[in-house]
Amino acid sequence: MKKLLFELQAEEIEKTLEEFLQDERETEPKFQDLSDLAIIKLALIPPGEFDLLSSNLETIEEKLNKA
Repeated sequence: MKKLLFELQAEEIEKTLEEFLQDERETEPKFQDLSDLAIIKLALIPPGEFDLLSSNLETIEEKLNKA
């Protein structure tokens, strides 16, 4: 679920997931030495971001069905 949230956040600012995670490394010192997967596993989802998830449920369902 976190990966999907990050993908949606990246799409909103017209970046790839990799670019978005690189930005996280640059702004969050605790992520600097972590892999993309580790960042996804460790990052907290801010409460306001659940609105982004709920507004994109159709997209999320499609991505989950492809997995």
